[in-house]
Amino acid sequence: MTVIDGGGSIRCALVGGNLTTAAVKNGFAGIVVDGAVRDVGEIQPLAIGVRALALHPLRAVKRNTGVRDLTIVVAGVTVQLNDWIYADADGILISPMALV
Repeated sequence: MTVIDGGGSIRCALVGGNLTTAAVKNGFAGIVVDGAVRDVGEIQPLAIGVRALALHPLRAVKRNTGVRDLTIVVAGVTVQLNDWIYADADGILISPMALV
């Protein structure tokens, strides 16, 4: 699972079909984006859950400035490394421990 902190911006897509396909190949169970995604037609058939604020056809400019393994705040909720993330069509739940 990966959580991408896009600061809630929906001006362009942070995740598309290529990144999602790479996540599947690397064994990710899901992607949560605090921002927008694109290529939904490519993403839907993949064996991975993707949750985002919106869809946007414009891709982000690659700046290679991403970092990983940080504590972030998404929509007022703190997300830390090793948190458990549960998501379905109704919402997303973050927990410091396994709930099931």
